[in-house]
Amino acid sequence: ELFFGVVGHVGSGTGFISRKIKELVVERGYVAEQIKATDAIRSWALGTVHAKEVPEKGGRPEIWKTERMQTLGDEMRKSSQQVGGGDYATVAQGVISLVRTQRANWNGETVVEGKAVHPDPVIRRAYVIDSIRHPAEVNLLRIVYGDAFTLVGVVCHEEIREERLLKKYFERESRKHNDSLNSVQDLMKRDAEDKKSKYGQHVADAFWESDYFVDNSIDEENQELFSINEELGRLVDIITHSKVVRPKVSETGMHVAVSAQIRSSCLSRQVGAAIIDSEGNVLSIGTNEVPKAGGGVYGEENDEEKENDWRCHACDSPH
Repeated sequence: ELFFGVVGHVGSGTGFISRKIKELVVERGYVAEQIKATDAIRSWALGTVHAKEVPEKGGRPEIWKTERMQTLGDEMRKSSQQVGGGDYATVAQGVISLVRTQRANWNGETVVEGKAVHPDPVIRRAYVIDSIRHPAEVNLLRIVYGDAFTLVGVVCHEEIREERLLKKYFERESRKHNDSLNSVQDLMKRDAEDKKSKYGQHVADAFWESDYFVDNSIDEENQELFSINEELGRLVDIITHSKVVRPKVSETGMHVAVSAQIRSSCLSRQVGAAIIDSEGNVLSIGTNEVPKAGGGVYGEENDEEKENDWRCHACDSPH
């Protein structure tokens, strides 16, 4: 089994990317299903205990429906805290429950509370989770699914997202009205980081937890001009081992930079850097470390010289 989580700011097209991932894994011989976090929220809200008002599925997209689902997500996280010992990953718990149900359906089983549903060891399956809105959800999914979980971050320029949302929620003649623009901007701010509620969405924080990033700044109808299939297909090939995929020059450079980073003894922040040429050859590496007289920097090989070692972790000086 494979699990793909998708995270992106509102208007970035997480639904489109989720559908593309599903198509690509199916092409590689997997049975796949799209699991929506909003369905987990709806299931919670429609429960007899909670009995919350939930917008109906389908129909014309309206901004109040999205805002209502945001509020229900907040209430779901808050409810988990109130009943004791809960956390901000409650929506992810609902997603895990939906995965369990889908697995049982594929197995031809009936879901029984408290009984595990095991995956079929023969059939290759994939679950695409659309979409993650809080870093705690990422953490829980990684704990539960381990290395089988990959988080895809959807990149899209802010002004493009704003224009998409205006087009989605408002008629052409009202898109230039200040009220329409303000409503969209408020929605985007709440989505990125809800500063009014500690139970709100924090997509900006969850986004940087991604393992892989794709740029979805070009509209869906113009995708032939963009390599979204190539980029996502490359990821799926890596995860499914469908073919040998070599690292790009930029990825080689980042790998070397991360290796250089761990050389630093700075207690506040370790930073690594690498200079590579167009062929991927490493020309130089560097890290935020104290320069050593005569050239180079202090390192573990200089432990015998700690009397003159002014590195962060070894410095006895009040300066």
